[in-house]
Amino acid sequence: MGIRASKCFEPSEPRRFADPWWRKYDKPTDGYVDCSGVCNRLPLRLESTEVIIHGLVDAKKMWSSFEALGEPFQPVLVGDKAVVSIWFNNFIDTDCGGAYIETWYNTFVTPKGEEQLKLPAEAGPMGAIADPKALAYLQRVLCSESPTSTGAGKVAIEGGRAVFGFPKHPKLGTNTFEYKDDKKKVEFNGSHSGKKAVSLNVDIPLEGAEGTLVVPLEVESGPDAFIGAPINGGTSKGHNGSHQTRYASAVKCTQHVKPWDSKTDSLNFGDDEHYAMPIKSWDFEPILKVHSPDFKIAAFKPSGWISGSEAEKRCPKDEKRFTDPWWRKYDKPTDGYVDCSGVCNRLPLRLESTEVIIHGFVDAKSMWSSFEALDEPFQPMLVGDKAVVSIWFNNFTDTDCGGAYIETWYNTFVTSKDEEQLKLPEDTDPMGVIAHPKALVYLQRVLCSESPKSTGAGKVAIEGGRAIFGFPKHPELGTNTFEYKDDNKKVVFSGSHSSKKAVSLDVVIPQEGAEGTITVPLEVESGPDAFIGGPRNGGTHEGHNGAHQSRYASAVKCTQHVKAWDPSTDSLEFGNDEHYAMPIKKWDFKPVLKVHSPDFKVLAHKPSGWISGKDAQKRVKC
Repeated sequence: MGIRASKCFEPSEPRRFADPWWRKYDKPTDGYVDCSGVCNRLPLRLESTEVIIHGLVDAKKMWSSFEALGEPFQPVLVGDKAVVSIWFNNFIDTDCGGAYIETWYNTFVTPKGEEQLKLPAEAGPMGAIADPKALAYLQRVLCSESPTSTGAGKVAIEGGRAVFGFPKHPKLGTNTFEYKDDKKKVEFNGSHSGKKAVSLNVDIPLEGAEGTLVVPLEVESGPDAFIGAPINGGTSKGHNGSHQTRYASAVKCTQHVKPWDSKTDSLNFGDDEHYAMPIKSWDFEPILKVHSPDFKIAAFKPSGWISGSEAEKRCPKDEKRFTDPWWRKYDKPTDGYVDCSGVCNRLPLRLESTEVIIHGFVDAKSMWSSFEALDEPFQPMLVGDKAVVSIWFNNFTDTDCGGAYIETWYNTFVTSKDEEQLKLPEDTDPMGVIAHPKALVYLQRVLCSESPKSTGAGKVAIEGGRAIFGFPKHPELGTNTFEYKDDNKKVVFSGSHSSKKAVSLDVVIPQEGAEGTITVPLEVESGPDAFIGGPRNGGTHEGHNGAHQSRYASAVKCTQHVKAWDPSTDSLEFGNDEHYAMPIKKWDFKPVLKVHSPDFKVLAHKPSGWISGKDAQKRVKC
C-alpha cells in the first residue's frame, strides 16, 4: 500500500498554522492512513473564514428520520423547536492538504438516558449551543474542492469518513464562497450531483457596527462533546454517513454576531437529495448570523479508541472462553474501541465458529462494474474472464462481540491498480486465486443476525464492525438460521432481510476421510494489509451499505474439509432482498468447491491505517 503524506509547502514559503495558538498541537498524537494512502495527522488542524447561520426548526420533523435509526440521543428543545446551525466553511489551509470549501449542518442533543433538555423559547439558539449538557450532532456535510485546492476536498471526504464517521457524501460537490462589496457581504453557492443544494447571500456582521456583538473564543471541549454522524452512519436511510463517533475539538477565533435580517439576507435550499431535501422539510427559520475571519479548529482522535490496557480492564479474561491453546498468544488486547452504544470492542477481535464456505466463479465485468464506479484503487483477479467469489456461512459460537451470532458474507479477490492485473490460466480452480500471494480479500456484503442463544452480539457486531473495520454490514439486523441435519451430514442455512429472502443453502458437507474430501489443517497469519474491509467510502451512495475502507490483518487456525460442489445433492439460491441477494444474483455465480470447518478460529487486528503520532510526524512534516 503506497503511503503519501498530506501536502506540505516548501521551506521558503510562509509557515503554515503560524498562529501561536497552534504550538500546543504541533506534535501529532496519532495518524490515519486512508484508502488512498494519504496520512491524516491528528489532531486535525483547519483554518478558515466562516459564516454560520443559527436557526430553529420543527423538532418533530427534523428528528423523525434520525429517531427511526434507533438513535440513543434526543434533541435539545428551545420552546417546542430544535436548533440547527448551518456552517459555510471557507477552509484556507488544513491538514487535508490545503484549501477546500464545505458546508454542513448540525443540531444539538442529549443522551436518551437523561431527562430531555427543554429550554424556554426566549433562550434562543445560543441558549442551546452554550448549554453544558448539549452535544453537537452532525447531520449532513457537502464538500468541494476550492479554486486553490490540490485535492484537499477529496482527502477531507475519505479521511473524515474513516476517522470521524462524518456524513460527507462520497462524491464531491461544487461550492463557492466569495466576499463581495468590499468584504461586507458573503455569497455561498453549493450544488451536488448536478442539482442546487444551497445558496446564501448575507451582509456579514462587521466589528464596530451597530448591533454587532463581538465574541472572542478560545475553548477546548470535553472528550465526547461532538457526535460525528447518525448511528451506523444512517447508511440504510440515505444519510450517507459512515459510523458514529464521539470526539473533542478545540477552537480559537473571533465571532461577530448579529440577528438575521430578511431585508438584506437570503438563504435558499435546492433539491439535491443529500444536503437540501432533508433540511428543506424542517421549516428552518434563521435567527442569528455569525462571521469569523480568523477561525481555527482542531479535531482530536475519537474518544472511542482506547489502549490495550484499558480494553483489558473493560473486557476481563474469562477462563471458560477461547480455551484452545492457540488463543494464548492473543490473550492480551492491543487496543479497544468503545462503540456508539458504549460497548467495548477489544482488539484483536476473536471469533469461534463452525463454517460452510462456497467458492465459485462469477462474470468479472458484471461483478466489478458497481465497485469500479466507486473509483476503487483495486482490480479483480481473473481466471480467464471470470473472478472468484467466496460465500461464507458463519455459525459463530462465541465472539468478542458478546457471544454467538449468525452471519453470511461474500468477498472477491483483488490486486492494486498500481500493478498489472493478475490473470491466471482458465484451468485454475478458485483455490489458485485464494492462495495466491498477491491476492487481497475484498469484502462486498455482510448480512448479520442474532442467534437463538444470542445476547445481542449481532447488534454489537454490526456497530463495532462498521466503526472499526468499515464492514458493509447493513445497519438493520437480518434473520439467519444455521442448522446441522441428517446426523451432522448436512447444513441448511436460511437468510432473510427486510422481510425478503436473501439466501438459502442446503449442502451435504464434506466429511473427513470420505471419498473426494481433502482435509486441510490451517494455521496462518496474514500480512498487515491483506484484508480490505469494504468498498471505497463504504459505497454508501450506491447502496453498498458500507462505512469506510480499511486494511487489516487476520489470523486463522482451523481444519477445512474441501470437496467439489455436487448439484445433485447441494443447492444454493438467492432471493430478492436489495442488500445481499440482488447484487450477487446478477453476477452468474457458479459454485465450484464447498468447505466445512468444524473448528474455525479467526481474529482480526486493528486496521493498519492507524499509526502512532511519531509515525504521523515523520510522514507529515509540517
